[in-house]
Amino acid sequence: MTQDRRSNPRPPSPSLSVDEEALRGCVLAAYHRHRRGEDFERAILEIVRRFLSGPSDKSGSPSKYWFETDSEIRTRRFARELEHVRPGLSKAVVTPLAVAVEERARTEASSASNRYELAPNLALWIGSLAGAVAVHAKIDETLAAGLLATVLLAFARLGPEEAKGWLFEA
Repeated sequence: MTQDRRSNPRPPSPSLSVDEEALRGCVLAAYHRHRRGEDFERAILEIVRRFLSGPSDKSGSPSKYWFETDSEIRTRRFARELEHVRPGLSKAVVTPLAVAVEERARTEASSASNRYELAPNLALWIGSLAGAVAVHAKIDETLAAGLLATVLLAFARLGPEEAKGWLFEA
């Protein structure tokens, strides 16, 4: 029987614990608000969809995101595609998350556990970062929140250091 990631998510990476349902909610909110938006907004949503689900003609596993297979290639491609649509967008999204994750890891370094919660209410925390990202990248705040949530899903599933490196190198 195949495991459904919505009802029974894969355990998070040892370094980052997130509520994936809240993150998926941010992505869906961006989709519903911008699916009929301007060309660049629809392009960003298509990039996010491909990163999470893969090509529309391919049936994927419901327990894995598409970026979890061939992670390095797909994560770098995601960043390059965002840059193609809006120069500086990838860095505008990745930088605040990378800083927050590193800051949180430092404060939790003395903890006995290797896992930590990034924020008690992820949707609210993403929303607080989205405004600054939206202004910097010149995109709508809901779209910024969807992108932040997408990248945070990659951080949680692949490990923040690995995903961050690939996203910045692209």
